[in-house]
Amino acid sequence: MNIYFYHEGTDTSLPEMMVASARQTNPHLPVVQISDSKTPKVSGVSVHLKFDVSVRGVMFRRALCYSYALRTLGGLGIFVDTDMLFLKEIDFNRMLLISEGVIILCRRSYDNDSVFNHNHYPGFEEYAEKTLGACFPFLGSFIATGSQLALNRIVEKMAALSEEKQKWYGDQIALADLENDHDILVVEVPESRYGYVPQLCENFDVSKLDTDIKLVHFKGARKQLMRSSYEYLLKQGLNCPNES
Repeated sequence: MNIYFYHEGTDTSLPEMMVASARQTNPHLPVVQISDSKTPKVSGVSVHLKFDVSVRGVMFRRALCYSYALRTLGGLGIFVDTDMLFLKEIDFNRMLLISEGVIILCRRSYDNDSVFNHNHYPGFEEYAEKTLGACFPFLGSFIATGSQLALNRIVEKMAALSEEKQKWYGDQIALADLENDHDILVVEVPESRYGYVPQLCENFDVSKLDTDIKLVHFKGARKQLMRSSYEYLLKQGLNCPNES
């Protein structure tokens, strides 16, 4: 099983922290960077795969590269965002994941009842007055699968979307549609464990998190909290602070 991440650009500060936490908590799992040929290698990765994909939407580029990466290396894969920190070992049932068509998706735990603001995104009128939980029940920040079929279906579904949706939320639209795909078996894990989102506050303390949290997701403005949390965990050996 490999841990994969996709990153574009010269600033590697976030993926470096994520990679370090992955290697400390899951030392038996190689960490694979996926990028274009211009992006430098992130410190600590085991393999650097480079794919120059000529599509404009970043979410669509990432989906294509996930598919290419699994086809290149085979086996099982965990696909994560770069603004996350691993707190625990990832220990899925490998016999489940090797079944073709099986994919583990992260179901949204937060803001399910919040109404999606479609006015910020041209071409999203069909989501007007709908909640985030109804529109986008699964998140692209954590995916686990060994199924080339499942990743290919995500690509196919995103290819049929508008360019705007290939840039924003297209991955979540495709993931939601997998539930209706008879060739795919979706297994759910909760965002609260596999992508815990901290409160945006100055006194956030990673040492007080529940011990069953596997990953923390510092998305959006929460990225400012990632460095201090990483430095604290580094001092603790990157082990969950609530466990002896």
